Amino acid sequence: MRKLVGLFIVTFTVLMISALPRAEAIGIEGHYLHAFAFQDNDLKDTSGWGGSLIFPLVAGVKIDLGGDWLQPEIKNSGNAKITMIPVTAVLRAGIDLELVYLYAGAGIGYSFNDSETPESMKAAGLKADLNDEVFYCGLLGLEVGLVDTLAVRGEFRYNLMRPDFKVTGPGVSEKDEIKADHMQIRLGLALGF
Repeated sequence: MRKLVGLFIVTFTVLMISALPRAEAIGIEGHYLHAFAFQDNDLKDTSGWGGSLIFPLVAGVKIDLGGDWLQPEIKNSGNAKITMIPVTAVLRAGIDLELVYLYAGAGIGYSFNDSETPESMKAAGLKADLNDEVFYCGLLGLEVGLVDTLAVRGEFRYNLMRPDFKVTGPGVSEKDEIKADHMQIRLGLALGF
């Protein structure tokens, strides 16, 4: 895993340096997202938001550095929620057609996670925690240019997330993997400079 992360950092640095001379094409993007179909049926569908910096490399190839915020509720827990703040580096490649950019991509990220302790667990003197984790994603999307520097982006994304859920308390120390793999539909605006 360390070799993979090291290779990713070196590759990312080289790609970022190659993108710097094209600073006029760098952009920002903000989006609404709806996360659904969590693999673990104990997590409810939820909405969230996020944003990213966009670095075009060559025609049709872009790197997005972004972050999101989402807070799915845990079913049957008295409204307890988990908070996920995934930060990602995504490589997108596609076809530029006049005002439309069709793309596919993949990325790696790190999710900062937290969990509220359900009331039933608090009453038993237990505490719940959700570990941070490295995760992967795949995506398909479409950008439609409104003017030269403004585009609407629609995207489907699948996140492969498996954080550990820990429960601790008097005489208890358990860890279980949460299958937080899920799909997202995103709608956003991208602004280029």
